[in-house]
Amino acid sequence: MEATLVSPTPTKTYHDSDEMTGLIVDDERGYRYAGYKSRWARRIHACFCDQRELVINALGGATMNENYDQETSTGLHKRALKMFDCCAFPTIRSRDGVLVPSLNRCRDRMCPTCASFRAKETAEKIQALVKPLGSIRFITLTLTNSPELKPMVQRLSQCFKELRRRNSWKAHVKGGVYSVEITRDEETETWHAHLHLIVDGSYYDQEELSNEWLAVTGDSMIVDIRKIANIGETAKYISDYVSKSGNVDCWSDSAIREYAIAMKGRRMVHTFGNAHGVKVDEKGSDNVDRSTEHVISIGDLASRIEHDPRAAEVVDKLCKHRRIWSKIFNRPWVPGVEPIDEEMERVCKLAIELAAPTKAEKAIRKKLNEQEQFRDASNIRWTRGVKPLYN
Repeated sequence: MEATLVSPTPTKTYHDSDEMTGLIVDDERGYRYAGYKSRWARRIHACFCDQRELVINALGGATMNENYDQETSTGLHKRALKMFDCCAFPTIRSRDGVLVPSLNRCRDRMCPTCASFRAKETAEKIQALVKPLGSIRFITLTLTNSPELKPMVQRLSQCFKELRRRNSWKAHVKGGVYSVEITRDEETETWHAHLHLIVDGSYYDQEELSNEWLAVTGDSMIVDIRKIANIGETAKYISDYVSKSGNVDCWSDSAIREYAIAMKGRRMVHTFGNAHGVKVDEKGSDNVDRSTEHVISIGDLASRIEHDPRAAEVVDKLCKHRRIWSKIFNRPWVPGVEPIDEEMERVCKLAIELAAPTKAEKAIRKKLNEQEQFRDASNIRWTRGVKPLYN
């Protein structure tokens, strides 16, 4: 089957003046993607560009040839598209008189950029959770390798439940937080699962714990237990597993898809015992913080920098305020020169002024939207089996 290359045509009017570099290739291997949907996405994802492209192409490459049903393959394709759209058109919002970025992230577990944001948030929550606890220890529980991931993850969860019911565990552990880590051996094509725990309790002999773990698993006795010296470092160590989609750089496309299917909807960090009920790994179903108000799109602000000194001042102050702003606007980050609160309040007012269109601008935008809608209605292009990238 000959591959068909489609350059996607927007079905929506954007004012960001962005280069649209996304491409779709449809062939017997499924959908593949290249490039970025906007320059903002390219900048925000810069640290993870190779891994992100690998994951998107693996999810988009799901076909019926791998025994996926229609629902599963369609779901993987949708996740690939959503990840491709991640951070493409960020906006600026205001909270209590201060401008904050709204990146419009995909929040998919497989997206390395979104996972890094989640890891930072989770580390802060774990540190706050374990700080008031008494005697803190770090425990690792390991299962033997398995060729299938989903049954292995379910078994790991069940075995840990059984362990928590045992008298030996209850006598030494009051509660805590744990994280799931999944690794893969490509040579043997098997999966390896661990549980990493921060627990509150008394001294627990490693040999005793090993025997208890063997009793509930039937074939696994590898455990590790040690006293925690630095809560902050350990919290970060735990949360790092939230940001990992495994070492996907070394995985095959089929392994990436198996991981994506098996781990979909599963929380990677849980609490139990005296910490039960505290949420430390919340996905967040809504990209928009309802406590904020929309001000202006990043593209609109950037397009006015050259001819409006107010826009230039807003961007300059933002890039000094937080590192994420300097990354978005491709400016060097210089710590220690952050503007004071009064300056940022003034910057917020300037941005709101910039966002208010004049009567002439409103008329032009209305006319452009009408022309765009007419063009879309008369120029819909379908290529066999390929849906438009923008919808």
